Amino acid sequence: DKFPLTVQKDKSKQYTQIAFAALGSIICILVGLAAVYGYRSRQLRLRAYDFESQLEEMRANGELPDNVAAGKVPREIKRSHVIMTNKIGQGGFGDVWKGLLDESAVGGVPGYLCAVKTTKDTDREGTAELLREAALMALVEHHANIVSLVGVVTSGTPLLLLLTFCEHGALSACLKRKL
Repeated sequence: DKFPLTVQKDKSKQYTQIAFAALGSIICILVGLAAVYGYRSRQLRLRAYDFESQLEEMRANGELPDNVAAGKVPREIKRSHVIMTNKIGQGGFGDVWKGLLDESAVGGVPGYLCAVKTTKDTDREGTAELLREAALMALVEHHANIVSLVGVVTSGTPLLLLLTFCEHGALSACLKRKL
């Protein structure tokens, strides 16, 4: 009399255990997929920008002549070597900082001042414009009277564009002070 009821309770308990095991497996798979997705998207964000393809695209669009030297791309700098000291300006796409580039720990040059242009994290148009500016500035030969590109930090956010530091500020502001 009691035996059939016990078998039925055991089966019910067994089905409940199977359901919880299946639910636990699904949750584990979803957590694993989220972790893989997060890791992959982080790796993509930390990858340096491909300036060669951008220059090729600009050549194909007719924005650059075909005879522009290939292989002249901005130098990628590690973010840890850049110290931004104080904000010296602001633009539509981001801020300009006075910074220190110090690569002496890895056998590079000792620290020196530079200007650091940044982009706002959410501004895709500003990022594209700064990447384009960096690609074009890398093509310009160094000249004493032209602000030169020192390098870029494209892995991670925000994007950083390092330029030679002009101690007296913008030329237009300097000329206005003299007049």
